[in-house]
Amino acid sequence: MQVLNLTCNDVNVQRAEDFINTLISAYNEDWVRDKNQIATATSQFINDRLAVIEQELGHVDSDISSYKSEHLIPDLALVSQIYLDQSHEAANQVLELNNQLYMARYIRTFLADERNKGQLLPANSGLGNSTVEKQIADYNTLMLERNSLASNSSESNPLVVDRDNSLEASRNAIISSIDNQINALNAQVRAFRGSESTAESKGGSLSVPASEA
Repeated sequence: MQVLNLTCNDVNVQRAEDFINTLISAYNEDWVRDKNQIATATSQFINDRLAVIEQELGHVDSDISSYKSEHLIPDLALVSQIYLDQSHEAANQVLELNNQLYMARYIRTFLADERNKGQLLPANSGLGNSTVEKQIADYNTLMLERNSLASNSSESNPLVVDRDNSLEASRNAIISSIDNQINALNAQVRAFRGSESTAESKGGSLSVPASEA
């Protein structure tokens, strides 16, 4: 800090003192005015900068929203829930397919057993295959005709023998169709299990921990 010494030589001491005081007062006024101008300019700069920052932040939020919209990026929690829903749906599909597999294998085993040649097959079994269901319905109709003929004649009746031959061919056709159905169902089960695992993995990886929510 520097100290300024002022002196004034005048034959009138009071006039010299008044001159010095007036000079100091004018200097102080200029100093205060300069300081105020600096403060005003600084305040204006800060306000302007804040306005720019707010505008930039607004652009950032707008840009993020636009980016999400353009690139189809929704809320992570929503995406996670969607994946988990897909996983549950895939699990339900696997359960339904396994039920169909159980019925397909049951009917195949039933048909392959020689002891069941005179028995009817379960209708509307839930196989999910209209072709096989139609074959089963036709088989049951033929079996009813055959048993009716046999009960009114004998096992050696040519009409009964003809029905037996038709039933044998029908059984083989149904077994072949069911084998194809089992292969198709197994492929679907594998596909849905893969989808279930993938969706569950993606959903879990996007989940926000409770401590961070």
